[in-house]
Amino acid sequence: MNVFMGHFEVVLEELICKGVRIDTVIVENKPINFKVINIARKHNIAFYIVDKYEEIEKIFSKYEKIDYCFVASFGIILKSKIIKKCNYIINFHPGDVFICRGRHPLPSAILYNYPEMGITVHLIDDERIDAGPILYRLLMPIDYNSSYKFNETRLLKALKCLASLVADDIKEKRIVVYKWDPSRSIYFKPLKKEVLQKIINSSRLMEIRGENNNN
Repeated sequence: MNVFMGHFEVVLEELICKGVRIDTVIVENKPINFKVINIARKHNIAFYIVDKYEEIEKIFSKYEKIDYCFVASFGIILKSKIIKKCNYIINFHPGDVFICRGRHPLPSAILYNYPEMGITVHLIDDERIDAGPILYRLLMPIDYNSSYKFNETRLLKALKCLASLVADDIKEKRIVVYKWDPSRSIYFKPLKKEVLQKIINSSRLMEIRGENNNN
């Protein structure tokens, strides 16, 4: 039994395309998730729309064991009861966990004038956020002369490549990770809505880089 959770449709599409079986899709009750729902419908995959953690536990209670749970931009934090039920929980985090753990890694990187953005694919093996053993970590420069959308699109293209690598690892039954020390990394709290919207709507990131106000 394999489960997909989140709104990064590019990850779901690539896993299915590479032959990884997805039995259940879980999304949060947000308009942004319509693309993932449409993919589930297209492939006759059971899907659930949830508002809170307890609903996820109820869904998972239907299964004795989960082989792979893929998490790709899912805002509800998984707790121990669900984590223990999965052989592997693979999280696609759109940021470099060494410097940008948390809900909004790319906007936070821009606010703090970091030169790079990244993607980290890691395991979730306890309740700590973005702190598990790493499968893949990819870095690329932030183009501050372009828009937020341009940079985000570059990340999503790279995300597809990493999803393909993960799919290959699963088919070959080869999950190789390295452990690291998250206590030396930086965790950012979720940004306020007005700050986040300012960044997302920016046509040139140079104008807002370094505005490190995430209170």
